[in-house]
Amino acid sequence: YFNNFPGRVIPEPYCPPYIRTVPQITARPLAACSEGDFLVLASDGVWDYLSDQNAVDLVCRAQRAGTNPAEAVVDATLKLAASRFGIKYEELVAMPCGRQRRRIHDDATVVVVDLNSA
Repeated sequence: YFNNFPGRVIPEPYCPPYIRTVPQITARPLAACSEGDFLVLASDGVWDYLSDQNAVDLVCRAQRAGTNPAEAVVDATLKLAASRFGIKYEELVAMPCGRQRRRIHDDATVVVVDLNSA
């Protein structure tokens, strides 16, 4: 049971289920989007290593080069993580998922949305 784990206490009156099966959807028109506007959605593993401006710069550079902007952000995150822990990027990428790799970096998930094509 979820509440039996230390640090995982959910106070009353919250009771299972904690996740609703009916989504809450809100739509907003995207007015005044300029050429080159984009949205970066990323997990905390990315923001542990990159600032907002770093991510924006990486996305802009990747778009100009015609490469995948989300991959550019993930690669930069992993390179910084490897550097911080004194290992090579290639060693980190070759490391199997699990506890050892988890000590070096959290998950790095990135979605880049081009607001002009949305």
